[in-house]
Amino acid sequence: IQELNKKLTSLTDKIADLQKEIDNRNKKSEKLKLKDRLAEEQERIKEYEQNQEDEYYKNHLEEYYYFRDSIFCTQGGNYEQRLYYCLNVWANKHKIDKYNNRYEIFTKIRISDIIHTKNEKEHEKETYETKYGKYHPMVYEITSKHIDFIICERIYGKDSKKDTYYKPLVFIELNGDSHKINERTKKNDAFKRNLFNALNRPIITIQNTTLDTNLTEYANGELSNILEKSIKSVQKENVEV
Repeated sequence: IQELNKKLTSLTDKIADLQKEIDNRNKKSEKLKLKDRLAEEQERIKEYEQNQEDEYYKNHLEEYYYFRDSIFCTQGGNYEQRLYYCLNVWANKHKIDKYNNRYEIFTKIRISDIIHTKNEKEHEKETYETKYGKYHPMVYEITSKHIDFIICERIYGKDSKKDTYYKPLVFIELNGDSHKINERTKKNDAFKRNLFNALNRPIITIQNTTLDTNLTEYANGELSNILEKSIKSVQKENVEV
């Protein structure tokens, strides 16, 4: 009987140990479930707060945006305005008729307005989802960047002047010291340079210090030579095509 009692006690202890283990496992399981629920609730709260923030943003746009006083950067010598003046001095020498210049100067144009992507469907797997819809890296690269100045040729349509369109010929970037120092700017410059070179339309880069001179003389001299040479190169390419 004593021997049986010992065995019974031993079995009772084992059962108690097993019960403790079961209880601990249940607690761990419950803890995991609670952690999962907590994570879900935190995600819901985060989503709700983001929605609240988005809603506030949509209804208070005036707190985030304002109109600039000038389309050009007016800091550090107002070099963009200077170059725009020079380009117009040059363009005014090329008349297509009594009232219109042959060439028009456009500024701050997004690359995606003049260059389109192709074979997007072939690269569809590279797209990624955002709250605003699908996004493609190739598209982002050209929608987030612009060209400082573009010289376009005014082309009259066959039927009438109402069919006039503007053909992009020359692309110009104005560079200051930041283009040599800022890594992000250097990366953007490299992308634009490689893109336009690949499409056989090299970008003309003008250093802002070049404009620390008599602007009219520069427009009629050095700048005029650069632009005429570039336009002849484009026109030659079109004839060969």
